[in-house]
Amino acid sequence: HSGTHIDIPGHSFPSTSTADKIVFEKLIGPVRVVELTDRKSISKVDLVSHDWHGVKRVFFRTDNVKYLDLDEFYPEFVFLEPSAAVFLVKKGIIVVGIDYFSVENYQAKKPLSHKILLESDVLVIEGLDLRSVKPGEYELLCLPLKLKTVDGAPARVLLASTEE
Repeated sequence: HSGTHIDIPGHSFPSTSTADKIVFEKLIGPVRVVELTDRKSISKVDLVSHDWHGVKRVFFRTDNVKYLDLDEFYPEFVFLEPSAAVFLVKKGIIVVGIDYFSVENYQAKKPLSHKILLESDVLVIEGLDLRSVKPGEYELLCLPLKLKTVDGAPARVLLASTEE
């Protein structure tokens, strides 16, 4: 679970789902890149003002892009609060991506954001390099390795702009 990778349900709770059983159709299609800067976390309050009509996949570009070139792990990275995870599930989101190693608060005692998303069959893509990606609409092609008996897999993530 380092570099760009995908988490599947077995990552946070017992599940028969493994990386070789990923529904690839979820990982291909329109994705919205939302930029949220100048915050320590992403909460429901940060999301309610956005138009979620028709959005099924979302990537968050945050201040985490500043930490990607550090030689050491940066534990104060921007994460997704459980309230935001619940909001995204209720909106029908099927894929959530973030620009650092985890959607989860590094200090969290329990992986609540992971649990909320993964128990709702939302795939999580972590470790995205969105430094050169502007907010907007894209076409997503995410290609995780089809590994057996594991709860996640390294992935190659490609975005093609749909805007002129």
